[in-house]
Amino acid sequence: MELRDIHHAKLEPQLAQVLQQASPDQRLQALMLLASSPLPAPPHPREFPNYETYRSVVQHQQNEALKQDVAETLRSLRELNLSVQGGNLTPVVVVEGNAADLVKSLELKGVLQARTNSPLQLIFTPS
Repeated sequence: MELRDIHHAKLEPQLAQVLQQASPDQRLQALMLLASSPLPAPPHPREFPNYETYRSVVQHQQNEALKQDVAETLRSLRELNLSVQGGNLTPVVVVEGNAADLVKSLELKGVLQARTNSPLQLIFTPS
């Protein structure tokens, strides 16, 4: 597939290479970092009867702020027939779909970066 500068600007080299060699209908998976605003300032802990209540309220506020922030981008990704998982706790999602649709998704202003969804490896250094 042909990639333009707007695509390369958001792709890690390994995923760019995979997309260039892929057929448009080949199913691929990628991790995407979505644009999000800074989280709202939390309320002061003294406003709550205990730490557990404070923590619960702060987590709820932050989760709701993130959901609202990335909702439009998630909707746009799904409109491209991409399967999207995540985006509830962090602005990172796993996206799966056809290579052509993944490339189109890179043109969304709410998509900041895309990289391969490869397994993590633990590097053990013997002591």
